[in-house]
Amino acid sequence: MRILGIAFGLFLILSLSSIRGYQTKVVQLGDITICNSSVLYHLKNRPFSSQQWKEVNSTIRGQMILDLAQQNILANKKSSQIITMLGEPKCYMNYDGEPCYRISINKGHYVLAFPVNHSGSKAGKVNGPYLRKRSSDLFGCLGI
Repeated sequence: MRILGIAFGLFLILSLSSIRGYQTKVVQLGDITICNSSVLYHLKNRPFSSQQWKEVNSTIRGQMILDLAQQNILANKKSSQIITMLGEPKCYMNYDGEPCYRISINKGHYVLAFPVNHSGSKAGKVNGPYLRKRSSDLFGCLGI
């Protein structure tokens, strides 16, 4: 029974989702949701440094994503804390208070986005940061 549960869990994590006609696998890496698992094959393991992140280009940032995700330092932060850690955002999501950062991985262009809760006990806190291909509509892993 336990094997069946593990297999079902892996199936859910790596199941193919058909969204807007594209196939994608959504996976969790530390506290960052990766909207397209194929990017995992191209991640480098450059150590994350807040100071370096603020100074380098999107390609070097892309090389830091793996370490940043595995540190689990993004969860339950306010957007102002994310901005203090990662510097001024280069883009915003749905609202001005929801920062995102441009990332390049293997010549592909992505955004690391930080949606923010706007109500309830977690108002103002980041709700599930995610990495996805750049797009004009940044709604989680939908619309890939």
